[in-house]
Amino acid sequence: MNPQMYIGNQRLLEKSILSTLAYSEVFRYPLTFPEICERNPYPSCLKSVMQSVVDDLVARGLVHENRGFYFLGSDTAVVDNRLEANKLAGVRMRQARFFSSLIAGFPFVRAVMISGSLSKGVMEPDDDIDYFIVTATGRLWITRVMLTLFKRIFLLNSHRNFCLNYFISIDNLHIPEHNVFTATEVGSLLPMQNRELYLEFLSANDWYHEYYPNMSPQPGTKGSTPRLAARLIEVFLPGPIANILDDFCLKITRNFLARKYHNLKPERFEKDLETTKAVSKHHPNQQQQRILDRYRDILEELERSMRDEFPESEGTAPYERIA
Repeated sequence: MNPQMYIGNQRLLEKSILSTLAYSEVFRYPLTFPEICERNPYPSCLKSVMQSVVDDLVARGLVHENRGFYFLGSDTAVVDNRLEANKLAGVRMRQARFFSSLIAGFPFVRAVMISGSLSKGVMEPDDDIDYFIVTATGRLWITRVMLTLFKRIFLLNSHRNFCLNYFISIDNLHIPEHNVFTATEVGSLLPMQNRELYLEFLSANDWYHEYYPNMSPQPGTKGSTPRLAARLIEVFLPGPIANILDDFCLKITRNFLARKYHNLKPERFEKDLETTKAVSKHHPNQQQQRILDRYRDILEELERSMRDEFPESEGTAPYERIA
């Protein structure tokens, strides 16, 4: 191999590893070597080569290692924090399975997935369990209102084990926003009910492999048979009445959100509180933008600190591409 080509490929691989660790640094979450391989934007690299490059980055002080975990900073407390968060996630997963099964028993629910922190195997004491729910076409808002009423009445409106922040309908599986944040969320979803539909969802969003070419689908359960009560409601609720009811639920929810978040600019309201016939997204705290901004800040810090080691070359570096 041409020595310059080898050096160029190694630099690209180094940058891709650093970009992977930069995103995890946003969350102060160190990664194991297998996680670096899975989340790396550099496609199809031998693990032996990857390990050699990681070891070289550690030797040069650009990456730190502690107890098999790799991270950019020097604070080893992040390892202890991760281990505690992983342990708590294991406990909370039992609750997530129970409530996922409960949600799957509601009329018009077609698939239930776990998103957010728990889907990454990490939970802090105050974290909620977030659900990503796929509904029947034209029945998203009936489903959402029923689940919301259940939460308000039987769970005293607690979000802790029952955070309903994302719904899509089965005819609208594609996620239009393409960036490292949404790719991470798509790739890390945990299918709790109906893995077959989860795989269809991944197929409709195969763009996430542009960011994570080495990431594989998550294991999960097969589709479940709807409970008798849910099946009866679906069968005996006439289509025209159900259409009117779904439109009504959409209207009252949109009006409620508009009053509650009246200080939001219209463009931000439409993006963070998407409320359409086929999508319900509830992210009013701009979490996505804050994470992307912090990620870019870390990348810029890396660029400045490594400008001498990584002179500009032709093409776009992996960490620039995925940002």
